[in-house]
Amino acid sequence: GVLENSFFSRVLGRGKPLLNRMTIAISATFTAEPVEGSLLFWLRRLGLPGQVRFAPYNQVLAQLLDSQSLLAQNRDGVNALLVRIQDWLRFESRTSGPARAVSPEALQKLEQIARELVGACRASAERLPTPLVICFCPSSDGTDMILEGLFHDIETRLAAELERLSGVYPVTSAALAA
Repeated sequence: GVLENSFFSRVLGRGKPLLNRMTIAISATFTAEPVEGSLLFWLRRLGLPGQVRFAPYNQVLAQLLDSQSLLAQNRDGVNALLVRIQDWLRFESRTSGPARAVSPEALQKLEQIARELVGACRASAERLPTPLVICFCPSSDGTDMILEGLFHDIETRLAAELERLSGVYPVTSAALAA
């Protein structure tokens, strides 16, 4: 599973030893504050003193690129992105019909944001002082199966590209569910 010691040692082993409290700095494409209690529980359970801090709502790319962002200022611990690809189409309308297909414009938008995410991770990977874990979160219940397949394909491609970056640790939605 994702929370094995080998995962923690791979991710936290890149950073400095934890002298005081570690910080889990989170930026997400959705309101992520509800995960704070669970994360604090696991930090206590694993004997890791720490805190959880949240970047402003839906500011993932800005957090990666801004040298003064929460992620850039996190010196001890780990940075985490919680990305739900479905959110990238939050304001797009889908065409009607049995397949509920994504419009060509929306498909272009998905591809553009995916490229921007990889570029921002590449640009920030060397600059960020702590490891970057990118959790691809599952789509919300009731997502059309065709859209779900599209999101899965994009997630798989992104995870493979991000895995090649030093200090970047993608975690797929399938791994989160395991």
